[in-house]
Amino acid sequence: MIERLNQDGSHWGKPHPPEGREAGIDCETTDGTSRLNIQVTRSADIRLWRNLGKVGSAVEGVTIEEIADQLRAAIAHKESVPPSNRGNILLAFNALDTPGHAVGAAVDLFRRRYGAEVAALGFSAIWVVGPTVSLMMRLDCLDPVP
Repeated sequence: MIERLNQDGSHWGKPHPPEGREAGIDCETTDGTSRLNIQVTRSADIRLWRNLGKVGSAVEGVTIEEIADQLRAAIAHKESVPPSNRGNILLAFNALDTPGHAVGAAVDLFRRRYGAEVAALGFSAIWVVGPTVSLMMRLDCLDPVP
């Protein structure tokens, strides 16, 4: 994730676990002056994880519509974060084990259906983080390629 952000012109350092008591932030980094708090989420779809364990494929037989809905459901779970705290958090959907969630067609559909809605939640950004830099895309926008 940091590599992708830095490709876009940021200068974030190596992420590390936050110091002190656990407060819902999975890792943080700085650029020397600012801090970036990252909270990670993933799909809660039991069928997806069952398929991954049984056949080694997490999205076999799943439509891009279902993938977009799974992304939205995972983000909905993070709406419990108080709105006053969201602006300091980058929400990262972990698609390392489920790269189908980072497929361009699914992300494009997600943006059309939910981009404006999730942007209004107030997180500093919402990204899907796949296994390669090219499979890391911002979700909280309507642009095809942010």
